[in-house]
Amino acid sequence: MWPLVGRERELALAAGRLANGAAGGVMLAGGAGVGKTRLAAEVARLAAARGCAVEWVRATRSAASIPLGAFAPLLPAPEATSAGGAELLARARHALAERAGGRRLVLCADDAQLLDHGSATLLHQLVAAGEAFAVVTVRRDEPLPDAVRALWKDELCAFLELEELARGEFVRLLEGVLGGPADGGSVHVLWELTRGNALFLRELVLHGRERNLLADADGIWRWRGALAPGLRLDDRRPARAAAVRGPPPRRDRRPCAGHPQRRGAARPAGRRAGRLVRARRRGRARAAGRGAIARGAPADRRGEPAADASCFRAIMAAATRSVYPAASSVSGTRLSIGGCDAVALAREFGTPAYVMAEDDLRARARAFRAALAAEHDGPGDVVFASKACPATAVLRVFAEEGLGCDVASGGELHLALKAGFAPERIFLHGNAKSEAELCAAVTAGVGWVVVDNADDVAKLARVLAPGVRQRVLLRIRPGVDADTHAAILTGHAESKFGLDPREARALAADPPAHLDVQGFHFHLGSQLNDPTPYRAAIGVLGSLGERPVYSLGGGYAVAYTADDRPPGIEASVAAVVEAAHDVLGPDKHLVLEPGRALVAGAGVTLYTVESVKRLPGGARIVAVDGGMSDNPRPMLYEAAYEACLADRFGEDGEPATIVGKHCESGDVLIRRTHLPDAQPGDVLVTPVTGAYGHAMASNYNGVCRPPVVFCAGGEARAVVRRETYEDLGARDL
Repeated sequence: MWPLVGRERELALAAGRLANGAAGGVMLAGGAGVGKTRLAAEVARLAAARGCAVEWVRATRSAASIPLGAFAPLLPAPEATSAGGAELLARARHALAERAGGRRLVLCADDAQLLDHGSATLLHQLVAAGEAFAVVTVRRDEPLPDAVRALWKDELCAFLELEELARGEFVRLLEGVLGGPADGGSVHVLWELTRGNALFLRELVLHGRERNLLADADGIWRWRGALAPGLRLDDRRPARAAAVRGPPPRRDRRPCAGHPQRRGAARPAGRRAGRLVRARRRGRARAAGRGAIARGAPADRRGEPAADASCFRAIMAAATRSVYPAASSVSGTRLSIGGCDAVALAREFGTPAYVMAEDDLRARARAFRAALAAEHDGPGDVVFASKACPATAVLRVFAEEGLGCDVASGGELHLALKAGFAPERIFLHGNAKSEAELCAAVTAGVGWVVVDNADDVAKLARVLAPGVRQRVLLRIRPGVDADTHAAILTGHAESKFGLDPREARALAADPPAHLDVQGFHFHLGSQLNDPTPYRAAIGVLGSLGERPVYSLGGGYAVAYTADDRPPGIEASVAAVVEAAHDVLGPDKHLVLEPGRALVAGAGVTLYTVESVKRLPGGARIVAVDGGMSDNPRPMLYEAAYEACLADRFGEDGEPATIVGKHCESGDVLIRRTHLPDAQPGDVLVTPVTGAYGHAMASNYNGVCRPPVVFCAGGEARAVVRRETYEDLGARDL
């Protein structure tokens, strides 16, 4: 945990209220990255040391079937809290009192501006009645639920506003993080880039260490490369907004809790604000880069700033490279993947082409297995969700690395067996399994069938030989919403996947003779940054009766742009396993099913620029030789990507829109990015395409699907060949 610097006064005030037995609590307000959660964690640590019962609550946009979403992990199973209104709140207060066991209850409510109405009301009631001491964090200037606002208005909680760190405090934090002093040039650049924001500093330090930009030389930490002592970014950054004193404004409109956010629906202010913050951050970085030229630094023919800004470019390039494979590198301004020059790969294999760093695939598989082993002493499996990239060579890598395989069709089953997965390590999923697919699975000796509905049960009865029992897991829909796109949300109450928990409980308690019900499974969706919904869903599993095996799905988020900051593999696995231990016990057989998180960041797509159009106002449309036929995600989910030119990596540029070649106005790969002066024939690279590119590719407009190329140690090989025009008619009769 990072040192707590510059918050001594606020910590002393909070600790004083806690120590003197004062009712109420503290409300910590501030912008993103100022250390609210870190300070709350320190108060929680002090409370635990004093013998208090400390509980954390986090907002989950829960479905109606999970009352009091933020408190769900702390309360009995859903059917025990199925009452409404005052009775439900009374039961919840009683359950929390029992959980505290006579100790003083301290509730840490992080991001309380996102609490649903019931959770906010319960929090207020507990504090007002003196049943809990609250440590509440809120985003400054974001609307609050009325009950949370009342904690300040009714003078129950002391309102403490956190500002970004002063320069001296920043230096102390930096030295505490690094474990030693940094040279003056590095301190100057890091201060100018972060302006005292602890979260931004943390990200820069992590990137610096990860990319070997930050090094300890003779006890002094410094950024590698020239550090331009005259570099000044002050005049290129907008002045920080003046702090708004007092509590955040009242929430006048809020979305209906318990329903997924559909396209076009009103979204919580927090998500809008998050996008605005990211946009402003990008704007500041680009303004800074362009400013180096505007201030008179000499430039080459492409407008590249001269060496006096090299430190700034190196730092920003490190942030950009975070979305490229770990096995990527940049020599000068040329990008390589797995030791292979990207331009040379385009010449050899053509474009579009999916290029994957084989070492990245293996490293991610090992990281998941190591994380599970570190957090869980009981039996466990990491299973690759093959839908993310069902290429035989990719599957073979994961079979060699000791993973199991999750398949959702007869075709994926065929590929898994071909790649060398042992049948007993294969899990057959699907909400509409055909009898033929179930028969193929049974014939192959597949270890696990995940029952999704009553028809699966009937079909298995017909395909199994008399007296044979099939090991199964029962998939449930836990009624838990997660903060992701509606199209990739799968655990909510209206999901097409899984059994109602009541059906699953009845089936597990009295299964037909041909089923060996070993446990339960859920999958909440994809791109889940917050582990809280997992805890709520595991709470539902815990109410269904004890079983030896629990499959907790996947959904682990990956970064698609440099602004994305998902938790790492270790943190994600630790959070899910901790929830499972708390609810289910430490000795269960746990199954994790990552898909995207294993393959997405290992891959990039290479394109050739075919045309460039300049529009009135200076905008550019850069058209490439692929598009929605090789990457439909931007069109399906409004997915964001970044891009670079393979031989001008990290160079600044002007706004550009990247479009495909297909006969659709919606064939837009990237709505807005920045590129140098792109010309026809340039090789353009989009990172993080290892998942759901090859898997979802099509022949729209008669386009041949791209090859998949593995790179490792400077050697490249095609593992899936490019389609030919003859292939397009190969099935004709």
